[in-house]
Amino acid sequence: MRKTLYILILSAIAYSACTSEPAKTVAVADENMDLFAQHAKLVQGYFDAFCSKDSAKVSSFISDTVVRIAPGYGDTSTSKSYWMKICKGWWPLFFDLTTKDVVMLPAINPTTLKPDGNVSVYATWVDNAVNGIKIIHKYHGLFKFNKDHKIIFADEYLDAGGMFKEATAPKK
Repeated sequence: MRKTLYILILSAIAYSACTSEPAKTVAVADENMDLFAQHAKLVQGYFDAFCSKDSAKVSSFISDTVVRIAPGYGDTSTSKSYWMKICKGWWPLFFDLTTKDVVMLPAINPTTLKPDGNVSVYATWVDNAVNGIKIIHKYHGLFKFNKDHKIIFADEYLDAGGMFKEATAPKK
């Protein structure tokens, strides 16, 4: 009796597997992807302004209440003015700053694992220092935005110490 019941159950499962309709998948547009696209353009605008050493434009992307975890060891700032001071400190070391191979990806909410409208970016920076040294380095940054589309949080990774060492080395 058990064997018969077992065979009937397996037959029913096999029959339903063979006759059921294929699974349907529906692509649901996530409203945060549009927000991500807007914010990705803002991050690119920030990069462009930084590369052109335009302090007013750089400042326009940053919230007054920003928190930035900079790539320098222990360098966390909680003010826009400090971030701008750091930018202005780097700029005299370089005559040309560019980014290439920029990849912007949607940041995700760690609970829902869905896009949250913020931006994770990978890039290669190519910096020509005034001392004649060309510095090429990898970069990763996470940028979060407020409802006014200003950067309220930035966490950036690159070898700032190595970059500074190269940029301030004796002229070649």
